[in-house]
Amino acid sequence: MSHHLFELIKVKKAMSYAHHCKCKVSSTVAQNLNEMDFERGIWSAAYDGDSTKVQKFLNKNVDPDIRDAAGYTALHYAASKGHIQICQILLKFGADVNSVTRAGNATALHRAATNGKREMVEFLLKNGACAKLQDNDGRTVLHRAIINNHFDISNMLAVNQPDLILIPDKKNKVPADYKMYIFTSE
Repeated sequence: MSHHLFELIKVKKAMSYAHHCKCKVSSTVAQNLNEMDFERGIWSAAYDGDSTKVQKFLNKNVDPDIRDAAGYTALHYAASKGHIQICQILLKFGADVNSVTRAGNATALHRAATNGKREMVEFLLKNGACAKLQDNDGRTVLHRAIINNHFDISNMLAVNQPDLILIPDKKNKVPADYKMYIFTSE
């Protein structure tokens, strides 16, 4: 018997013993239950842009607004990645376009603007997203676009929804206080 095979047998016996005696066996490759739920749930399919999987979940009557452990819906994940087709499916099945996360009160629109997904921002606005909703920091979608240097989105928002320019956050800062930018007509 080779030395390597002998070592493998010793390791297997030790693991078997550890299992029976309820000892803890550590592993560097581990997932917590929340991560496993995410991967098996609609959220991962939305994040990955997998319309077939999203459709299957919804056809099995999975609530389009079901939240993961972090309080995000599938719409938040799809919007943050710019997956318009996924958002269309979710909205068709009744997803709330203005659903907010538990911890940060962020909407799908906030997530899209933060990540520079202009087409998604336009899509969500056309489908009833409210640009004036503020997150826990009091920031609107315009604040988020400017802070993250997405000036094409901030210009589009300022031109089409000028009221956003005057909304202060919890630090009493209006969007223009975060960055100097020039509004241009489109």
